[in-house]
Amino acid sequence: MSEESSFEIINRKSDELEALKNDIVQRTNMKSASLVSSPPSDLPNFITVSSYPTPGPSGVTYPAGAKSDNSDPQSKSDSEKSPEGNDGSLGSSIFGWVKDTVGTTGTSLLSKVAEKAKSSVDSVITTLDPQMRDFIPNNGGVEIIVASDKEIEVSPIREAFQQTFSRSSVRGLETDTIEVAKQIVGFDSASQASTLRVDSIRNQHPVNCPIIAVQSFIAEISEDKWYDLDLLVLHDLEKGLQLETYSQMIPIPTSIINLAREDTEKDYKYSKSGFSVTVSHIMGNNLQVHPSEWHETLTGVSRRSRILFAAKVLANLYKNTLL
Repeated sequence: MSEESSFEIINRKSDELEALKNDIVQRTNMKSASLVSSPPSDLPNFITVSSYPTPGPSGVTYPAGAKSDNSDPQSKSDSEKSPEGNDGSLGSSIFGWVKDTVGTTGTSLLSKVAEKAKSSVDSVITTLDPQMRDFIPNNGGVEIIVASDKEIEVSPIREAFQQTFSRSSVRGLETDTIEVAKQIVGFDSASQASTLRVDSIRNQHPVNCPIIAVQSFIAEISEDKWYDLDLLVLHDLEKGLQLETYSQMIPIPTSIINLAREDTEKDYKYSKSGFSVTVSHIMGNNLQVHPSEWHETLTGVSRRSRILFAAKVLANLYKNTLL
């Protein structure tokens, strides 16, 4: 092949490549122009154009696709302020809902949250130090007064009522000297003595809350069968309630009863209600323990435990009565 023929082939190929290049550029420009100027009807099928009438100002309704010349200035300013268009109205509606919710139920909601937090703090405090229950306001709970300042009688009642009621305050108050025998004998005398204790508290302190009296006594259940026990009486003046329960009975030897009877003076002022010498004093001397500890030494069950069991019964009876 000659040299001139080779140059002709090369020139022809160059012209063809140039023409192909121009054709590709032209087609690309045409596609770009068609995408920019495409009417709504040429949009992809997943984009829809609303055909509903558009409300205009003052109640005037425009056909679909029509545009009002007298656009609302406030609407223009709102749309200018919200670059996201409809997303701005969505955000305002969410904030409006939050505002309405807080305005209507916010107070009660915050109150419940605060009350729950306070209750949790109170629970932590009373768990670390149970005696703090008497210094924390019960806020609608049960308030109980025990007609005694003896811890062996107050503490078991406090424990029983705090276990039964979620919120309760139990405190003991000293009573005046009541005119009864030192050692109460019989159920009737024990009931009268407990009533005197309750009346003594109400006379000394202007209280309307329930009062509980604890009265230790002995009783002859059958011939020469004597027992030591405690009577617990709850008196609720406001509700007109009076509940009674008894502790577990502990048998007492007849010889101890005879000693108490013999040591009581013939002219003892309160002989009708019992003896002038307590069984606890005699039992303590015989067992070489403190008078308040002879129950546990003899039977393995302390007087406090007996009162606690009886107080739990009394607390649940009172709770079910209030339902």
